[in-house]
Amino acid sequence: MKTLLLSIFVFAFCASGYGQAVKPEQTAKDFYKWYLTALNAQKDPIRDNKRLMLQKVSARLGKWLYSKAYEEYDADYFLDAQDYDETWVNGITAAPAATNGNVSTVKLTFTPKKGSTGFGVRTMRIKFVKENGAWKIDSVNNRALVR
Repeated sequence: MKTLLLSIFVFAFCASGYGQAVKPEQTAKDFYKWYLTALNAQKDPIRDNKRLMLQKVSARLGKWLYSKAYEEYDADYFLDAQDYDETWVNGITAAPAATNGNVSTVKLTFTPKKGSTGFGVRTMRIKFVKENGAWKIDSVNNRALVR
């Protein structure tokens, strides 16, 4: 009887979608919510959370983020800008991903809170690659990694 109940639980768990990989759109939204929240708290998500960052980006991008080349990069790579609107954190939307095999592109839109005097609406394209069964950020707005 216990075996039957365990089997039913495992089947229900897997069938409900919990056993499936997170879609690129949700991965993008989750990443940017975390990233912008850290920036709003005056943290450096790249330097302060290297272990977590390396779980969220491709091996190629991770290598560059922790290189001399990135130290000399004159903008925030993930925002493709030097500044941002703090209210974007609560206005992140993602269009359905365009996926071809192990590569996916997500169009993200950051909408500021009504009445914000910040930077307005910003749209970006985030390219993902699938590594070890998970979607990882590989580039932002088709920016090449400068070496």
